[in-house]
Amino acid sequence: MMFSKLQGTSENSFEIGLGGPKVKNNSGTIEARDSNDIAYVIGRGAYPVGPNDWVTKQFVEAPHATSRVGFSAGTRTVTIYTVPSPTGSGRFILTRCILRLATAVVGTGNVAISIGSTSGGIQIIKAVTVTSVSALTVIAGETIASLGTDMSSLNAYEAIYAYNQLIYCNITVTGIVTSGSVDIYIYGLLLSD
Repeated sequence: MMFSKLQGTSENSFEIGLGGPKVKNNSGTIEARDSNDIAYVIGRGAYPVGPNDWVTKQFVEAPHATSRVGFSAGTRTVTIYTVPSPTGSGRFILTRCILRLATAVVGTGNVAISIGSTSGGIQIIKAVTVTSVSALTVIAGETIASLGTDMSSLNAYEAIYAYNQLIYCNITVTGIVTSGSVDIYIYGLLLSD
């Protein structure tokens, strides 16, 4: 077969199929282009494994960590994330934290929920209160007003933590509550150098 050992082309682009997309060399940068070389096209791939792998949109937008915390009587603090040990400086940039009421509050009381970098703290998400009539939806983290002091404008509404930093979900139940839960989504970047 004539092309059985084809390793490349001397051209700057390579078309896949008749009228299909092109892979293009643009001054040393690989581009995926349409057949007319007018626009970019979508490319797909698997989740990255190695440090130099390309990443997918799903990988970038996925939470760094998720937790579900249930409600019961009294006050309690649950560790929901520990910044992993480093291969370098081990800094973690917390870019976003979202709270979503996952299952309805059952009972006549109310539940105050906060996220902190200290036990009982509100440094990441200020306390938000839910009751049995609260909708199953995002309850905090989408607005600047819900952010705590670690997520200040001085840091572009992001927080920076060292390795082994604990992040806590703080629950305070007032009155009678027998069940319910909140999902916590932590988004961020772990820097290894």
